Amino acid sequence: MLEFFDATVRQPPHRLRLEQLQAVVEDLQIPDLAGRTRIRLEAAVKGAQRNGTLSMRGWAEIASKDSEMATRLRGVDLVAFQPYLIRASETGVRRGTLDLDLKSTVRKNILHAPGTLTLSGLELTSGGGALGTFMGMPRQAVLTALKNRNDQIRMQFTLEGNLNDPKFSLNENFARRVGSGIAETLGVSIEGLARGVGGVTRGVGDTLRRLFEK
Repeated sequence: MLEFFDATVRQPPHRLRLEQLQAVVEDLQIPDLAGRTRIRLEAAVKGAQRNGTLSMRGWAEIASKDSEMATRLRGVDLVAFQPYLIRASETGVRRGTLDLDLKSTVRKNILHAPGTLTLSGLELTSGGGALGTFMGMPRQAVLTALKNRNDQIRMQFTLEGNLNDPKFSLNENFARRVGSGIAETLGVSIEGLARGVGGVTRGVGDTLRRLFEK
């Protein structure tokens, strides 16, 4: 068992728990750590309502920090993973699962990682009023769009950035890319966001538009 406490997304630190962990490291060159070290990892991702699975395959050259890694998540409990998708002030997740396929490459500290994300059976908690949001989108607009997609959202995204840049945040990059990708997948435009709130005054819609244009 491995418990990972992540202070980059929440305070107090968010806890992720891996069980049934199996890891294999091959071709490790000591002491210079040059050459490709092959890595394989399998684990169960502990969730509040269900457990998912994690699989990682690839290599890392520890001396140069170059790497190629394929990461696969299946059936991960969205309640456990939600701090990586939404802000603390936003509408939370009552239930749902996440599937993720990500192929990451790092060369000279430059990250390029295309991926596919699928959210299934997404149910949001109540609250937040008419202006409650989920991943930057009005909660009601998301719920309306989900009804027409059999409660499943599938989208593609790409993470990119310089890992040496102190302004680059992988968590923020992930949340932003996924949020914009989901909005595009659901067809939620800025005008659609304002309409999706439903029953809100024109002034509130204008406020939303200004917020999304910042």
